[in-house]
Amino acid sequence: MHCGKELSIDSPFCPNCGKPLESQKPNEKTLTQSETEKSSRPTEAILLIILFFVNGLGWMALGLLYGAMFAFFSAGFGAGIFSFGVFMGVIAWMIALGLLLTKKWAHTLALIFAVISLFLFPIGTITGIISIWLLLKENVKKAYGKT
Repeated sequence: MHCGKELSIDSPFCPNCGKPLESQKPNEKTLTQSETEKSSRPTEAILLIILFFVNGLGWMALGLLYGAMFAFFSAGFGAGIFSFGVFMGVIAWMIALGLLLTKKWAHTLALIFAVISLFLFPIGTITGIISIWLLLKENVKKAYGKT
């Protein structure tokens, strides 16, 4: 009841006086179109997150493999190779986490990391090309505030 008149459930206004009706709870917030677009993550960004997570695993595996291989010749050199692989793997995981949290810095760091990966033929070249292609798409740049 409003103004003494019975209201229909769907009506946003009182049919008698024309006053807007409070159909929402006081703490409920409606999202504007720009907020909805901002909160949705493009499919390409999800692919990038997965790609950088797997890339981190690859770096660590290569560090372990080459580190063990070179440890037969020089323990220090083998440990250095292993440490470098773990370091690069952790960087890739940090990028994946930053992309997941839609941090602006993650897009920039991902692009740098992808360019470095281009020199690691053949797997790094393939993942680098795919990463750069995904990172330069307009909807991905927009998602990370790089328009």
